[in-house]
Amino acid sequence: MSACFENMAPQDRSERWLSIMKEGNEMYRRGKFAEAEKLYRDALAKAEEFDKADPHLAASLSTLAWFYRERGRHVQAGPIYEREIALWAEVLGEDHPALAATLEKAGEFYCAQADYERAEAAYRRAVDIRRRTASDPKLELAHCLDHLADICFKQGKFPDAEVLYKEALHICEQTLGANHLWVAALLHALAGIHQCQGNLEDAATVGAHAKAIWTSHMKSPAATPGK
Repeated sequence: MSACFENMAPQDRSERWLSIMKEGNEMYRRGKFAEAEKLYRDALAKAEEFDKADPHLAASLSTLAWFYRERGRHVQAGPIYEREIALWAEVLGEDHPALAATLEKAGEFYCAQADYERAEAAYRRAVDIRRRTASDPKLELAHCLDHLADICFKQGKFPDAEVLYKEALHICEQTLGANHLWVAALLHALAGIHQCQGNLEDAATVGAHAKAIWTSHMKSPAATPGK
């Protein structure tokens, strides 16, 4: 960190940081990834001179994690997600939606790497936060439950997945209506759970319900968007 930056007024430091981030974004857009990485890391170094509660540091961490993920550099991306999670937990506490959102990003990242143990841990923590903080409509909680259920299903944890899918289904039916495409998708997932557990009659009944919703949308000129 240069003494010049350290001696800048806060507004000037913020503008300098933003300028570096914008330049990094432009380099990325132009396919100059090495230059983009250097700029993003420079911006992170400068952001570390701000107070932890200042949004510059979290924004830099989030951008750098995204960059490494997009470039397939998963070894570098994981620790940055963890650092961002730790930052939000320290600055905002365990009951803040920003922490839940970051945990969800990390969970998605780990799931893409088939690291289901870490993905499940991140999503369970996010679900706990969403449950404590969600206000109506609770669709963010439903999304989180849906993803966690998917991860449990991938691990063969069928009873856990069933409970989570049903909770997400209840929220969606109450909020979006019983004929929504997301409801159909959740019913289809539940049918798969029943089938995996040998409950073939339940699987057929729930699967038929999902199919009926999809069929009604295929016939409708103004189908409801899916999730």
